[in-house]
Amino acid sequence: MNKIFIATTALVLLHGCASDDDSAQLEDAVHEGDAGDTPDATTSELPDAMPDETDMELPPLEPGFERFETVPVEVEPGSSTDWAQWVGGPLDRDYDVIAIKGTQFAGGHHALMYATTEAQEPGFTRRWEDADQLTTRLMGGVGGEGGANAVLPEGVVFRVQKGSYLVVQTHYLNASEETITATSVLDVKLEPVDLSRRVASIMSNFDLAVALPPGEKTTMDAECEVQSDLEFLQFSNHMHEYGVSTFTEVIEPSGERRMLKNDANWSYEWALNPNFEQFPLDEPLLVQAGSTLHTHCEWDNTTTEEITFPAEMCVFFGFVLGDSDISCGSGTWIERGAIDSD
Repeated sequence: MNKIFIATTALVLLHGCASDDDSAQLEDAVHEGDAGDTPDATTSELPDAMPDETDMELPPLEPGFERFETVPVEVEPGSSTDWAQWVGGPLDRDYDVIAIKGTQFAGGHHALMYATTEAQEPGFTRRWEDADQLTTRLMGGVGGEGGANAVLPEGVVFRVQKGSYLVVQTHYLNASEETITATSVLDVKLEPVDLSRRVASIMSNFDLAVALPPGEKTTMDAECEVQSDLEFLQFSNHMHEYGVSTFTEVIEPSGERRMLKNDANWSYEWALNPNFEQFPLDEPLLVQAGSTLHTHCEWDNTTTEEITFPAEMCVFFGFVLGDSDISCGSGTWIERGAIDSD
């Protein structure tokens, strides 16, 4: 099977600059190697204390992969920050994403690679912005809201366009009382486009207005009117540590309700390794245009502080057949097809 290690959340769909000297040829990124199955990707499982970079050894680079390392960033005590970090491009042709694997060091929560039209030299780093959703498309990633159990069916890939730049969205958490230095490493395997492969994209339903009062139980409902037919290959709900339960259902135009994913007893483990429902390529789960996706989330904030997004989330996400990434945040449908850098 063609396995891609995928990390996704609402952050994925809140995505977002130029030098000709950085026209890194993707021929250099596609080495000769085994054209068969790709081993499962590795993950940073978020132990209580992530090791320092000096304490971890990176695995050898496998044939066919190109290694990309983000520049180190300083993470202040008690902070949770998302960064946009450019690592390569522009691509010299269209490519299929065959596999992404990688490692994060101290404070690492997730590292997601995107193709973007926004040109910058490798090493350029800034805060991740909501507007980035207009210029990026997901390629895959490691850690955080993903899991090695995310498997696209054989013959299904993500696809990135010629002229795109490669940017990594890194999310670091520092629960300590000292500033830490954080970095991420992604190994990426790309191949020239094979038109016999089917293309997959990401879809999510979410609401960013998460606000959990201290010491209280809280609920939230995220609803999305579906604008075009969705053929799901897999999907999952997503919350974090204080989640109690969540479900996602389809409300048909007739008013009939159909349960898609019911997690009556939420496990924090699923924040790191989503418990995907999966469907075969020849029988994807269809959600028709005109229906409504309804995601319900319940939390119990046992702390003495208010908890807000992104420390907690209410998200339904999945991978659909088609070349458009789709986000539906607070009921607003945004559809992004293959990005064009011209």
